[in-house]
Amino acid sequence: MSIYRGEQYELTWAPEKTDTGGVIRWDDPKDGAFSAANINNVFGIINTANLPDPVYDWQPTWSYATNTYRNWYKMYIGKVEYRGAIPDIWLLDATPLRLAVGTCDSVGNAEAANTTLSAAVEAGAITISTVANSFSSGEYICIGGATTRKREIRLLTNSTSPYSFAVPLSYYHGNGEAVVKHTIFTGAGTPYFWNHYIYEAYNLTPITLAVTNIKDDLSVGLERKYYGGKVGRMTISASEGEEARVSIDDFLFRDIGFESPDVNASAVNKYAVQTRPTFALPSTERYLFSGGAIAFWDTYFARIKRVNLEINNNLTPEYFVADDTLLQIPHEFREGRKEYIVTVTIAIENDDIFMHLLNEGVPVDGVAYSGANRQGYRITLTFIRGPDFTSINDRIYISLPTVPRPNVGAGNEGCFLRRAPYNIMTDSSIITADLEFIANDCKISVTDPNKYYYP
Repeated sequence: MSIYRGEQYELTWAPEKTDTGGVIRWDDPKDGAFSAANINNVFGIINTANLPDPVYDWQPTWSYATNTYRNWYKMYIGKVEYRGAIPDIWLLDATPLRLAVGTCDSVGNAEAANTTLSAAVEAGAITISTVANSFSSGEYICIGGATTRKREIRLLTNSTSPYSFAVPLSYYHGNGEAVVKHTIFTGAGTPYFWNHYIYEAYNLTPITLAVTNIKDDLSVGLERKYYGGKVGRMTISASEGEEARVSIDDFLFRDIGFESPDVNASAVNKYAVQTRPTFALPSTERYLFSGGAIAFWDTYFARIKRVNLEINNNLTPEYFVADDTLLQIPHEFREGRKEYIVTVTIAIENDDIFMHLLNEGVPVDGVAYSGANRQGYRITLTFIRGPDFTSINDRIYISLPTVPRPNVGAGNEGCFLRRAPYNIMTDSSIITADLEFIANDCKISVTDPNKYYYP
């Protein structure tokens, strides 16, 4: 008899389509999913995934239980929760990071050829209509205005409007938005690269998660798709001697569909014929910790042992009154207050960190200590792809807060150091301090020679 093995799985994801006008909630969550052929993005190298299989809030009642021995009398079905986590992902590109932050703005080198959209286009579309025929098959175009923070690069497969491309759009784009020919950046050393900027957004993009278990005889086993998912909490981390990793600590979904080879499966609720996604197996190198750079108050530190950046969206599942037939599932997930916490373990070299702690966010470089001068600090995290770190043209750069901050005054402040204990440690050859910062916002900048589009 064939069995399921831990290493024989497939796990991919894709953003979901928008409704008319860019609305990102569907009454039936399955209606927002891309076709299986386009649910083909990988998170990275995954060793463990706590999948968001349903948990039912069964509600037993003891009313009228006159003929029982203190047992409940009738069971009612309550709310259904789909909550999971992917705790240890080795990053091979930065695409998962935007799921906890917001939108991705992708650009290359802008060329002269340009036009505009002649009609609005929804997320999930693989064609656009433009005012003019300005491009040829095999060229890259950038769709979207510079201020939208959601420009997308696509590779054309034809030479006249309506233009087609293989990768569905991740965002809604309105009538009149710019369409410009772009090429990969050159002239700044090799490898040549595309730029991807991950910005904060008020609403997170929902995604579909596809999971296929393969049996040890290589036959397809259980296939599952989870719909309407959002990232509640994510941690980006790195430790000495290892690689940059990301943990999706809290992953919430609205519904599930499954298919099983079991002969009785089709009679089970939520059964639906699934198409197994096809995707390219990951093969790029990791972002190694030893090739990175970490700076506080614009000063780079070398003796850092660990760093963690926690991004918390404080998602709240809402179970509103609905006019559809999918009862008891979450109506939507409402984003709460966003929180950024940076924790760092560092070998102590001098008193610099301790002085910044006691100065309470006021710079220590000659500025008078005063509440009027309190502005906080900037933290930057840089991870360069290994193994040889020959070029900074293949890196992830995280800035907290966004440039040009920090500065004095409400709305301009940066990161604040909450604690940095200088403890006595007789059992260690070096003394380390565990720093904890509170950050206000962040921007992630990626130079990637391998991927022209980020979903």
